[in-house]
Amino acid sequence: MNPLRALFAKKQPQPTTASHISATKVADSIFNSVQRATGSQIEFELRRVGTTRKDLRKLTLDDEIYTAIETRRSAVEATPWQLEPSENELSQAITEIINPHIKTIIGAAINATLYGYAVIELIWEDGSKGIKLKDVRNLPFEWFDVDSSGQWVNVENSAIPIDTQHKFIVITHNASIEEPKGDPLLARAYWAWRFRTDVWRYWMRYLERFADPVLLGKVSNPADFISSVTQMGLDSAIAVGRDESVEAIIANGVGEFERIESTLRKRFQRLILGQNLTSEVSGGSLAAAEVHERVLEDRRNADIEKVEQATNKLITALMELCTLPAGEQPVFAMRNDTGLEEKRADRDAKLMGQGVKLTEQYFLRAYDFKQGDIDTTLAQSASDESANLSATFSAKSSPFTPVQTALESIADDALAKTASPIDPSLIRNAILAAKNPEDLEERLSTLLNERDPNFQQVIEQAIFAADVLGYVAEAEQKI
Repeated sequence: MNPLRALFAKKQPQPTTASHISATKVADSIFNSVQRATGSQIEFELRRVGTTRKDLRKLTLDDEIYTAIETRRSAVEATPWQLEPSENELSQAITEIINPHIKTIIGAAINATLYGYAVIELIWEDGSKGIKLKDVRNLPFEWFDVDSSGQWVNVENSAIPIDTQHKFIVITHNASIEEPKGDPLLARAYWAWRFRTDVWRYWMRYLERFADPVLLGKVSNPADFISSVTQMGLDSAIAVGRDESVEAIIANGVGEFERIESTLRKRFQRLILGQNLTSEVSGGSLAAAEVHERVLEDRRNADIEKVEQATNKLITALMELCTLPAGEQPVFAMRNDTGLEEKRADRDAKLMGQGVKLTEQYFLRAYDFKQGDIDTTLAQSASDESANLSATFSAKSSPFTPVQTALESIADDALAKTASPIDPSLIRNAILAAKNPEDLEERLSTLLNERDPNFQQVIEQAIFAADVLGYVAEAEQKI
């Protein structure tokens, strides 16, 4: 028997006759029908406004919503990923298998956020070495539903329970007991989308009516006037008698369209991207921009978590069905912190300056390098040579005699025990107040006489110690 057929045949429910249908199955069937008819609170609210979860797709035709969705999708697709551990043969084999399907999984994760849930189908086939993965498909979510027991079923195929272990991967967004099919983000964007659609429709009608000038004629024969201007191809014309007048009363609504359009666009931005700043902001503080980036990061991390969970389920299925190299199952992870960031680079430079050795694997992971881009042995050798050079100089005999070295130590110790003899601010004030070079010299001389007595005492002690050292060295002929 075909191994694929044997694998999935075990999971298909056995056919039953009418005489074997239990009361429980009848109750489940009735419950499923009622549930699909009534649904959750979200389904109820959607039906109340004349739409369904499936119909939320039309919201993605809006240019602003579509742009926000693509921004969110692109942020996840641009995030590097790897298997951990990544160096062994098993991880490399799995990486080659799943790499062509990552974008499909990312798309399903985004759809789960938009519509509440998404379903991925794994297509298997027989290969020369056993079962292998042929394709990964992001199926229409409306093909699947949840029955009374909380199990996912295929409503397109007689509500048959689906195999969520090897055949299908279900991704949900904020699923709960009340909302087992998740919370569709686009359901919360419906009213803003509806208002924006109506505003644009009204604005087009307004422009059509008032963009072209209206020709007003005060004539003795209005009918002839209208006939004449119509023959000239002018549609917007009013004719009244000479003693009559027509006035248009238009409320002052200058800028109203731009204001409501901006408001609705910001609602989409906040809802889908979680941000308060848009691409049209021309100014703003650094703090506001940093908050903006952190909020975007939260949205991306939520999408990344869905992708990681779905891909790790795929890896589990591969480990159970396919013939792969031996080893412990690796973990799929997406890293959001790659890139040559200034703070990380400064930190690593300080660590290397203190003698910390950074491996090639760290550079490849943290700075998004590729194999062969860098030669860590060069940097490490430079660090080692620096340390060796320092040790060599320390090991060599000093160019100073022991007495001279001791004298230098006395001077260094004296400087370390006292601050500047004159406050720099006083020197600056003297320079600014001086009228001429002679006055400046006098002012500086005064400051020199008023220098810190502690400094004078330390210097005198140092000079005395140096004198004593000199007398002793001369007596012992060590100079």
